Amino acid sequence: MNIYSSNVDRRVLTDRWSQPGQHALYKKMPSGQQLSIEKTRSTSRFVQNYNMLEMPSLTLGYEFKREWIAPLRLSMLRLEIGANDLFHVSSVKQERGLSYPYARTFTFAIRAAF
Repeated sequence: MNIYSSNVDRRVLTDRWSQPGQHALYKKMPSGQQLSIEKTRSTSRFVQNYNMLEMPSLTLGYEFKREWIAPLRLSMLRLEIGANDLFHVSSVKQERGLSYPYARTFTFAIRAAF
């Protein structure tokens, strides 16, 4: 894989040490002008712990008691609210690409039976 021209995680190029003694995730890599060091093999240094906590969807509903809705000539009345992509926390930086936001959606429903 040619890391200077291929589609790779930009942190490989930006989060590396440039001077001896620096603390960084990745090793120093020359500018790529020398052909002998232009290619790199995949190693464990590109592997990250993937710890994740997310709530992809949630739906809350309330069904009214029959005694309450009987005067309205209803046999069932239920209210619901739902949401998708509420939150996502991950130890991997910039999950889902670099520029795609989460598409949170909210829904509201009224279900009635006569």
